[in-house]
Amino acid sequence: MAQRIRLKDIAQELNVSTSLVSAVLNGKSGPWVSEQTRQRIINAAQRLGYRPQAAARTLRSGRTHTVALIYWQNEYVRLEAIAQTLAAAGYHLMVYVVSSSCDFEELLQQIVYSRSADAIVLWGSERRMEPYGEYLERQGVTFVVKGRHDACHPHWYQVDFDHEGMMRASVNQLWNAGHRRIAYLGYPLEETYRFHLLEGFRSACTMLAGNPPSDELIACRVNSVEDAEKVVVEWLSLPQERRPSAAVVTADNEGWYGLERALAGRGIVLGDQPGEFAASGQCQPALRLAFGSALAHVNIDLNNLGATLATDLLLPLMQGTEPCSRIIRLLPQMEPVPTQALRHLLVHDNPTTF
Repeated sequence: MAQRIRLKDIAQELNVSTSLVSAVLNGKSGPWVSEQTRQRIINAAQRLGYRPQAAARTLRSGRTHTVALIYWQNEYVRLEAIAQTLAAAGYHLMVYVVSSSCDFEELLQQIVYSRSADAIVLWGSERRMEPYGEYLERQGVTFVVKGRHDACHPHWYQVDFDHEGMMRASVNQLWNAGHRRIAYLGYPLEETYRFHLLEGFRSACTMLAGNPPSDELIACRVNSVEDAEKVVVEWLSLPQERRPSAAVVTADNEGWYGLERALAGRGIVLGDQPGEFAASGQCQPALRLAFGSALAHVNIDLNNLGATLATDLLLPLMQGTEPCSRIIRLLPQMEPVPTQALRHLLVHDNPTTF
């Protein structure tokens, strides 16, 4: 059996005091510890395979040094950054997956009554998580939510993307390129974040143009590549004075692929040159445009969201300090969308003009 790594072993490895190692790994190091020294200790603990004695720590402090993360079975979640951030600071992450409201309620009660975690992360859609957040609030339990709860619960610790900010940046980019008829291609408004994306688009267009965008250029019915293609074909069939010359895409990669397919049928590529159709918005890193080019918020990565949740909210709360902000909104930078640049394969006798 491998020998258990102790704080003393890490201290000897780095030629520092055991008390210094203990302070860093328990998240209690102050400004007197340099960032370089703190990182050396954390790296050594990971390299040597140090594991804190949770039971002994709990007996001494009354705390478990454990975070419980609960999410629904069909939710998208990335745990790597959360787990790594907590582990580096000496905390454990327990992950639970539930498939029904009854299971969720029973699990929450078990964690609360057993005091098996010092904090709880709720990860899921707003309509599902709100009642559980309200329950934890009544119980006086420390918790953090992933999602948009600022309207009804601005005092909750919460993190999500800045959907309105992304739409402002996308619309501004197209407007500054000279486009005045900008369309919107998005998912059905079943989730809170989709509503905020659409409202951000409308607000940005209204601010620039002085009036709201035309309803005929707003499509929130994209569930597939085929849906997106059909919508864009309808737009391209409009009279020239009503036809959009650009679009903001929020239906992830399905929207982009459908947009390109519809344009390709008319011999058009995405781009910023005369006769081309411009696009912006958001997409997943896996997207590869076939024919054209565009700028978009590419890094809509839940792992980045998890890292921010852990670093800016969970760790301060676990260490007994107030986070700098209770509501955190990430605004990814706009980047070029990767492309295969196959525009030379497009041939069309009567390309659409804008």
